[in-house]
Amino acid sequence: MPPDQALACGPEHLACYELTIEEETPFAGLVERGELILPEEEEVLAMAELSHDLLAQAGLPRYEISNYAAPGNHCRHNLNYWRNGSYLGLGAGAVSCLSGFRFSTVREPEPFAGLVQKGEPPLAEGECLPLAARFRESVVMGLRMTEGISVARLQRRFGLTPPGYYGKMLEELQQQGLVVLAADSLRLTEAGLPVANQVLARLV
Repeated sequence: MPPDQALACGPEHLACYELTIEEETPFAGLVERGELILPEEEEVLAMAELSHDLLAQAGLPRYEISNYAAPGNHCRHNLNYWRNGSYLGLGAGAVSCLSGFRFSTVREPEPFAGLVQKGEPPLAEGECLPLAARFRESVVMGLRMTEGISVARLQRRFGLTPPGYYGKMLEELQQQGLVVLAADSLRLTEAGLPVANQVLARLV
């Protein structure tokens, strides 16, 4: 849906994503057969910039790479996720993360219900992330927000800071004008936001 059509609905919050083609889907088949031509990267960036400008003018400033909202209407669930907070998923196939322990439940409803009725944990898989991995994940997720991440908060939580952990790599990103470290905040710049995926991939 074009941004002007979406804005006609009077939203207070809007998520705006580039179309992702998943393998083995009808869309993927259309692309493979040449029946669906995807736009070039320059056109995608131009559309993203246009969407950003239209939404900002409509009173929905960006607060995360793909999310826009009127003041006071930021999604609390999403903010918790981007701040790498704990969350609990309920039901078959649900994913949870509690204090660094990430786990998922059995996906099929019948086996899930059977385990619950027996009083057994319906866990499918789980992993306890090492501290350094949790730190990197917090940096990458936090940089998705326009406010960036608090260096002091990372220090309190992990005993690590981005300058100390990434060193020269972070300096290079700053010199390239893609991230800025000011006072207590590390964030992507306006130049860094359109190429966020490439920037964040270097910090994983």
